[in-house]
Amino acid sequence: MKKIAIAIHGTNNVDFGAYVNHLNFIAGLTNQYELFLITTKNVKIAEARNLIIDKALGLNCDYILFLDTDHIVPIDMLFRLIALMEHAKVASGLICRRRGELDVIGYVKDEGWHKVDIKPNTGFYFVDSCAFGCTLIDMSVFAELVKPYFYDDVCFADEGTSRFRGDTYFCMNVRQLGHKVIIDSGIEVGHIGEPYVVYPSTCMKLKEIVASDILKLTHV
Repeated sequence: MKKIAIAIHGTNNVDFGAYVNHLNFIAGLTNQYELFLITTKNVKIAEARNLIIDKALGLNCDYILFLDTDHIVPIDMLFRLIALMEHAKVASGLICRRRGELDVIGYVKDEGWHKVDIKPNTGFYFVDSCAFGCTLIDMSVFAELVKPYFYDDVCFADEGTSRFRGDTYFCMNVRQLGHKVIIDSGIEVGHIGEPYVVYPSTCMKLKEIVASDILKLTHV
């Protein structure tokens, strides 16, 4: 039976909808895998992830699933992500930002970093960086990586003044080892915002609503 570490870190109380969703998600896995729930609270993101990974390594887990406290995930999400492990070391569902442009999170790099325009249910996409709120990692990759695996903010001389989040930094290192990062566009993750839960299939409609609300405010 595969050992799966489910990694949840946060700083605030968990949204009730996310709490119930996560309980239902985990309940559906108990007969399929040996599960280890590893959590931290009020620890910076990179430090939390590094601590959680060390614990998962100590438990000899096969995979680690990072799951954010403000995400609503499909119940079959883990089965789908594990199926992708034969193609990649890092696999993610499809996630939108909950604020601002509400765009899908996924990037490729050639001479610069570019967003990937991913539509829901259009297959699998190999990328150079993905979101980390619903992301499965093959634990074997950590034998090839140098600690610490995550930094909260990284700046590289050859990238000018660009700064990178810890998830992008991690993906860059995985890609440099020759491994792949993949997004399954069939796994739609809800990102809990205010006042909307943003799904990839509804983000365009939400953009129209938000733009309409802003337009109304400017004419008050």
